[in-house]
Amino acid sequence: MKSRIKVVAALLLFMAVALVYAASYLVSKHYMQSHVTIKALGIKVYFDSNCTEICEYINWGYFAPGENKSITVYLYREGNVNATLHMYTMDWEPENASGCLEVNWDREGYYMSETVLEATITVSVCSEPSIEEASWSIVVEATEA
Repeated sequence: MKSRIKVVAALLLFMAVALVYAASYLVSKHYMQSHVTIKALGIKVYFDSNCTEICEYINWGYFAPGENKSITVYLYREGNVNATLHMYTMDWEPENASGCLEVNWDREGYYMSETVLEATITVSVCSEPSIEEASWSIVVEATEA
């Protein structure tokens, strides 16, 4: 009877260790973590519509293969000069991350005459990411129109 208990205990221990390794593998190989810095040129970017919480960093968390994530930000135009909006990315780490991640927004080329404007930034991940972690900068730029 004691030998059966030892066998069952050993099997349970083996299964627990296997589950831990399997979970670790899934997180490290099939999900990708990201770190994103926001750089604003000629405009300010906020998390809230009252423009009190400045957006300098976006924590996207982990991406699953093929996943899309979006975030709403608020653009604040200082002064009374209208501006045209543009967004681009830079400072990719690793450099090949830009081949697996696509960053877009709904305000490209927009003529901004409002003081505060809502914008949505979307990140899409390829179906088979070859990296486990990526960081990059999103530059939001307002040029005088």
